[in-house]
Amino acid sequence: MFGIITGWKKHRLAKYPEKEERPCAFVPWSKAESVLLFVAKDNVPENYEQCIFELLREGRTLNIVYYVRSAGRIPDTENQPIVYVSPRDISFQGHLKKEALKRLLEKEYDWAIDLSFKADGIYDYLFGQVNARCKIGMGRAGGRYDIEFPVIKDANELKERLIRLLKNVNTY
Repeated sequence: MFGIITGWKKHRLAKYPEKEERPCAFVPWSKAESVLLFVAKDNVPENYEQCIFELLREGRTLNIVYYVRSAGRIPDTENQPIVYVSPRDISFQGHLKKEALKRLLEKEYDWAIDLSFKADGIYDYLFGQVNARCKIGMGRAGGRYDIEFPVIKDANELKERLIRLLKNVNTY
């Protein structure tokens, strides 16, 4: 039953518009102070995550949203820069049930980076609600980005391409 309800929710939320009042003014990577990383926990290899964390932390505030598609137990990370989210943490109308997630999405970020390989209506809706000056992610169906790059599953290659991409973005 959980799978059917989640499927309806994904379908409904995929049609919701992106947050419109966010500023779209790119900040060069060298001057970026805050980054929000979105990770679909069940489709990103561990070495991939670690490689990206090292890159993003370099003197920046890093917050992380882990999206867990399965209905398993999710760790409680209240008041931490990491928030685990499942389909149960969002209503059919897009209301967030988790206070820690609300706080993270209300903050303003210089960059928001999506590391998901697969489209998911709920995940894509949540990323659409991020208040970031620039959103980047891998080009895939359902993605809502200012900057897209091709899907890369090799951690080292992704790190190299992401560094090159981030360093070449100028102020907008």
